[in-house]
Amino acid sequence: LEEYACLSHCWGGLQPIQTTRGNIESHKRGIDLAKLPLTFREAVLFTRRLGIRYLWIDSLCIIQDNILDWQEQSSNMCSVYGNSHLVLAATKAANPMDGCFAKSQSEYVGWHSPSSAHDNFPLLQRAWVLQERYMAPRVLHFTQEELMWECMAGQSCECTAGGVSNFPLLNIKTGAYHMTSADSSEMNMLWRLLVKRYSSLDLSFESDRLAALSGLAKYYQSHGAGEYLAGVWKEHLREGDLAWTVRPHKSKRRSVQLAPTWSWASIEGSVSY
Repeated sequence: LEEYACLSHCWGGLQPIQTTRGNIESHKRGIDLAKLPLTFREAVLFTRRLGIRYLWIDSLCIIQDNILDWQEQSSNMCSVYGNSHLVLAATKAANPMDGCFAKSQSEYVGWHSPSSAHDNFPLLQRAWVLQERYMAPRVLHFTQEELMWECMAGQSCECTAGGVSNFPLLNIKTGAYHMTSADSSEMNMLWRLLVKRYSSLDLSFESDRLAALSGLAKYYQSHGAGEYLAGVWKEHLREGDLAWTVRPHKSKRRSVQLAPTWSWASIEGSVSY
């Protein structure tokens, strides 16, 4: 399989271009670069500079008005991102028109604390992005002032000589690394940490509450996690998987039931164990 890159980006409402049943044959023949939004164009340019021939973009590579294709592809997200050579993350962009690239100061790149800057990164607040970053072997973040790097070996940015150890939203790779040698109890602990972080992130459609985590669930199953039940694992039901709590003033029961009431996925808002 030839190397390919993936683009991780915020949809930000209306998509200027996407693949549908009506235009898929036309898109297979080619898409005019000028018709792509700025984020997509700059991602294509960067991928070409790296000598990588293929770029996977969800809104173009999934047939958006075909529910069967969407369901199949959404459950394969971990495979798509996990097998990529690199993920380009438009971390600063709130929508596809904002672009990837930004101008840094020509004289110097000043140090700033990543732990206090994450609220300015629209992409890192999106629930779908969690599994993309978790599975990707390498992620290059395009932020307002600099590039940030994330991989199994650690995190780094242009403003510091060493790694970025105190950035809570840039250390997600730690869990993926430990999965390779974790036993059943350790895997369950890692899963609960994921749920805690995931449940605090934003979804455009609350109906995606379980769908946006389905790829990671398949990944955990491939490592022996067992039977998956609406966000929890059957093997650990008596060991605390049902002992999740919510912050009442920030969480509420869903008006439309998407999961059993014993599952954390039945709640709108963040949970913890």
